[in-house]
Amino acid sequence: ARASLRANALLGLLPHVERFVAGFATERKRAGRADFDDLLFWARDLLRDSRPARQYFRQRFRAVLIDEFQDTDPVQAELALLLTSDEQPVGDWRTLRPGPGRLTVVGDPKQSIYRFRRADIAVYDQVKTRSLHAGGEQISTNFRSNPALLAGLNAAFDQILQVEPGVQPGNVTLEAPSGAS
Repeated sequence: ARASLRANALLGLLPHVERFVAGFATERKRAGRADFDDLLFWARDLLRDSRPARQYFRQRFRAVLIDEFQDTDPVQAELALLLTSDEQPVGDWRTLRPGPGRLTVVGDPKQSIYRFRRADIAVYDQVKTRSLHAGGEQISTNFRSNPALLAGLNAAFDQILQVEPGVQPGNVTLEAPSGAS
């Protein structure tokens, strides 16, 4: 009963929260102010909704490189795919595929630290497996550690880091460069 009351109370608050957020966004726009999220959403909306804008920016930026991709949020990932795909956005943006050589992402999902600002390993996995499914390369050489340390770390992380799609990446076995001791 307590959970039901809590759920009903929260559902009753949602329309008020929605009106507040929409009103605050309208006020920022009227006053000519924008926060970081406004800039992302407005850029995404422009590229999604305007064919001339998409064509202009796709010509202007022939290739996009995103470093630290594991910290990319869904709106940023959508922007990247809108910029690099030759397709017209229809429905789910995650179905877009970048043109050949147009999008390069570099990231380590084990280093994802920006969940508080919507970075999501599920987005990383979706873009990697859907949009970029044909072009993944993996870097596994570690220049910072000796072979004995890497062997111990690999054994431990193989046990600890079990794949849980959208939540936890599996371990990538790291190797010392040839000739390292």
